[in-house]
Amino acid sequence: MALLCGKLVTLLLLALMAFSLLRPGVTRPDGRDLRVDQDIILARAVATDGQLWLLSDLGRLSRIAIGGSTRIPESLPEPAAGLCVLNSRPLVLTGGPYGAGPWTVRHRSPDGWTVLATVPAEGDRAMALDCTGGILTVLTDRRIIQLDGATVDAVPLSEPLEMVGAVAATYGTSDYLFVGLNAGEWGGGLRRIDRRTGRMKEINPEFGRAGSLPVNAVLPLPWRSDCLALAAGLIHFSADGGVAQLCGDVVDTLYRQPYVFPNTHGLVWQRRNRAPNYNLAAFYGLASDGDSLWVSSISGLYRLSSQGQAQHVSLPAFRKIGGLWISFDHPHLVLIMADQRKAIGSYGPLLISY
Repeated sequence: MALLCGKLVTLLLLALMAFSLLRPGVTRPDGRDLRVDQDIILARAVATDGQLWLLSDLGRLSRIAIGGSTRIPESLPEPAAGLCVLNSRPLVLTGGPYGAGPWTVRHRSPDGWTVLATVPAEGDRAMALDCTGGILTVLTDRRIIQLDGATVDAVPLSEPLEMVGAVAATYGTSDYLFVGLNAGEWGGGLRRIDRRTGRMKEINPEFGRAGSLPVNAVLPLPWRSDCLALAAGLIHFSADGGVAQLCGDVVDTLYRQPYVFPNTHGLVWQRRNRAPNYNLAAFYGLASDGDSLWVSSISGLYRLSSQGQAQHVSLPAFRKIGGLWISFDHPHLVLIMADQRKAIGSYGPLLISY
């Protein structure tokens, strides 16, 4: 018992030391900000006009030329809380996740970042900026806000969007905004928000298991535009996930793939704790390719078709660029091996099309 208490005290001291060293504002003796070197957890990534744009969880924006090897930081007046592409131009929502002042939507022009609109914060938490369907939308934890020029149309959500995780993906239609949440081992799932009423409905790809999984990507099915594909899953000691098809309110399994751990750590932990042995691949990214759908997993890329066939392609070689492992080897696709929030034991390959 004394030995166990000693170990617990040691772990607590180490945790306190790590917190004191890594909290924002703390610098090394040489004056460098520690967080600069650790700015590798991504909130969003998009590609347009030959550039890969990266938004970190710390609100920092950067870019890499497609096929390039240098990560260039972008200077913004405030931290960014959202990123999307509209009319082939990157847009950002700045002002931080919380704030008494307004948020600002900016777009990239030849002269730099130009203000498009301002949005009253009203004490909300900024969750995402979405441009799909040609509709510019700001999502907060309490409102869905549509912007049309200088017009700001804010609709209260039927219930607060719980911030148990992070917004991993959004996709909008004229009627709804679909929001994929990632809360790590606590799931996350999918929310469908009615743009007119703010009514929010939870629709989860559970794949026959108890509880939701993180939904990491949302995209229309290439062969059925009235349905959405959902990439779901994570690796947190054990692995679970799949690709789901959402048509209306009905969720069906589109694809699942057995997963073999590259090491025995996860399997040993499962057996020791008598945990369910899912051993199914977690999926992190989606991209359309004609009438096919690319999905990314830690075990490789899979090309799905309407006939139900799946073509497997091994993951390409990755290069370390600005603290991130990135591959431009696949035509029209960028893969980013990104750290997964609230997960243990895995990096998930994000998939960005251009």
